[in-house]
Amino acid sequence: MKIEKTLIGLALAFILVGISSCNNDDEPDKPKVEKQLVKITGELSLNRGESTGIVWGSDGKIQAAGDDTYTYTENQIVVTDKYGDRIYKLKNGLIVEDDEGWKFEYADNRLVKWEYSSEVVTFTWENGDITEMESDHEIKLVYSYASSNDFGGVNAFHQSDSFLYDDLDPILVMQGFFGTMPIHLVQRCIRTSRGYHGSLEADEYQWEYELDSDGYVNTMIETFSDGRKFDTEFSWVNK
Repeated sequence: MKIEKTLIGLALAFILVGISSCNNDDEPDKPKVEKQLVKITGELSLNRGESTGIVWGSDGKIQAAGDDTYTYTENQIVVTDKYGDRIYKLKNGLIVEDDEGWKFEYADNRLVKWEYSSEVVTFTWENGDITEMESDHEIKLVYSYASSNDFGGVNAFHQSDSFLYDDLDPILVMQGFFGTMPIHLVQRCIRTSRGYHGSLEADEYQWEYELDSDGYVNTMIETFSDGRKFDTEFSWVNK
């Protein structure tokens, strides 16, 4: 995993949560209006400061995001970008491995482990959210969430290296091909890792959100430990 990338270089992923009505108090209420995400703008967007347009097909899947295209079959997904193709193998609708050697495991439709090269990363879930993520390369992330249950649309949970999602395709994550993602808006992450001199180092990330009248995220503000702030804007259209 390329965890030595710059924070902006790691800022590749965001999540479009599948909303469904449910009587469970742990889950968000279904928004009154269903929308599709069509554009992301900001320093932490896919194009890092420029707008990324998202094109949906008639089958309800994303066909393109910026210059990248997505081709779906029953057993695999092919993502084509300026560097070539990357192929993902599907099992029961979830990505279980790719042609670069990544392997993924799930329980109850939730990602619980991934392996790549010599690294193994495990996830702890509670009340529908990921509370801890731990790598055997001495990296641990602990999350806290908004108490509100009534948000809809985007949960921009995977910004910067606060989730180590730097090598997962965000468009496939947001469509649920890596399983169900956290159902609440993440507010805080504490990331600890072993520094170059062997001591433990900690970084903190915080998020604020502005929602539209239908409960969808219009703006997300991420604050890093050093005080830097990055705004990401999301544009929606009614389905």
